[in-house]
Amino acid sequence: MTRSAIIAAMHKWQRYKTDTKVIVNLFNAGNHFFYELPSDYDITDSNYIHAYPGIMNGNLYFFLIPSQYDKPTCQNTFEQYTTACIVTNAVGGGQTMPAPEAQARIDRWILEYPTWIPEQIARPDGIFMGFAIPRTDFGTIGEQGTVYMALRPNDTAGDPDIADMVIATTSSTGSLVYDDSSMPVPPFIPDPSPFSQSSFYLLSL
Repeated sequence: MTRSAIIAAMHKWQRYKTDTKVIVNLFNAGNHFFYELPSDYDITDSNYIHAYPGIMNGNLYFFLIPSQYDKPTCQNTFEQYTTACIVTNAVGGGQTMPAPEAQARIDRWILEYPTWIPEQIARPDGIFMGFAIPRTDFGTIGEQGTVYMALRPNDTAGDPDIADMVIATTSSTGSLVYDDSSMPVPPFIPDPSPFSQSSFYLLSL
């Protein structure tokens, strides 16, 4: 996918991210996507995979890029390291049901996103503009992971649930492993931090 197409899709999310009807309708189409760590270029200096929402041809996408390439030095080449993942419904995907805790968070998204989205849009930070996902959540290079939208409980009483991404991968023994260490942004954490605004260069384009 071209650099301009990725930027245009991200800008479209920015344009509609305060429109409850549009955002809810986009997530009506699905709650998960597939991604595998790339094997054709080096990602050893990427502790995180950044996931950015975007809208293209009426569909919701997440654009995933290893954090070492989400920098000003890659402003003219970042598309070479970005994977476009279309969001679809988790029906007939071949995955068994996640473990109870992961499933509870996935179910919470499925049941509550129509009400959670407008509530979150109205809050000071608004709806998410990206996620930082630990690279290790995706298992080994070349292994496809299934990424589910989820909601995890907020430790602060009275505050809404936090947007989450649950990653399902297959272990060496063939069993499914689930991780949900993702961090939505905003809010950002001041530098030096992998969750600072400066760490998410694509948001500045």
